[in-house]
Amino acid sequence: MSRLLDLERIIESGQSGFYQTGKSLREVRDERLYRELLFDSFNAYLKNRWDMGRAQAYRLIEASRVIDN
Repeated sequence: MSRLLDLERIIESGQSGFYQTGKSLREVRDERLYRELLFDSFNAYLKNRWDMGRAQAYRLIEASRVIDN
């Protein structure tokens, strides 16, 4: 759960910009860390935890991927 908390701090702060946010969201999704908070799906996690739609999250995730490449 501590890795999830670290990633959520990055997402919440927004100070690290879209790259770190996208990267953190990608890890939460890929590792299914949202299940630690008892969410059944990544989409439910996005909506309830961050009031963020799927499209916005995936744009951030994709942008971070582009930078990584």
